[in-house]
Amino acid sequence: MIFAGVDLAWSDKKPTACAFLKIESGTLALDSIAEVTSDAEIVDCLVGRLGENSSLIAIDAPLIVPNRDRQRLADKLCGKLFWQYEASALSVNRSKAWHLRGGVIAKRLEAAGLVHDPLIGSSEAGGRFFEVYPHPAMVVLGNLSRTLKYKGKHPRPVRLGAFVQYENLLAKFLDISAIRRSADELAGKKLKAYEDALDAIFCAVIAWYAWRNPSECALLGTIQDGYILTPVFEHMKLQVRSIDQLRRPPQNGPIWRGLPT
Repeated sequence: MIFAGVDLAWSDKKPTACAFLKIESGTLALDSIAEVTSDAEIVDCLVGRLGENSSLIAIDAPLIVPNRDRQRLADKLCGKLFWQYEASALSVNRSKAWHLRGGVIAKRLEAAGLVHDPLIGSSEAGGRFFEVYPHPAMVVLGNLSRTLKYKGKHPRPVRLGAFVQYENLLAKFLDISAIRRSADELAGKKLKAYEDALDAIFCAVIAWYAWRNPSECALLGTIQDGYILTPVFEHMKLQVRSIDQLRRPPQNGPIWRGLPT
């Protein structure tokens, strides 16, 4: 079984990080990380690396964006659940061309034989891919009061401190000693490349976590109108249905139970 994570860049002019994890002797392990650019390179990297193996691919990008403006229901629900943790989602719509790249990648992956399906469970496998969003997942899996401030809009000292926290969070799930970098090694563009690599690894961790713990994860939104698969806190389970519940028939009706306005 291989778990892949994709930190998809908005543009094919910028690098996209792809990370691959596998289970060795019952333990999650980092297999490889790749940096690619074009849509074709991304798909070739994933399909070529996964081969005939059972696989789950978690992609940090909106994959279903039917709305012309405003925001998807998925993004609205994510904000209602996670705003207090500073983990609200970006308002995604079709008015911005760069918000549509994930959908292009999704179609290419389907053409290559992979299945777009977030209703995964611990007892099933196959070549599947789905949308995730690292920030709320990070809050839940790290039991954080707010997101880590490792993105480029924050000062370098803040980012470097957050990277250490991020590394420690990932180390709860797998050994990342081979890719850890010191502050001196993270100069210039290397800092952004390291950010992308960690995000790709974390997306793959989300795929593994959802496979192992479907009752601890939920779909925010709907498969028709766009969704985000994410781990949720226990207190959120009264407001959303787990992916484990959703994959049991019947699977019609709304994916949410009603969130406070």
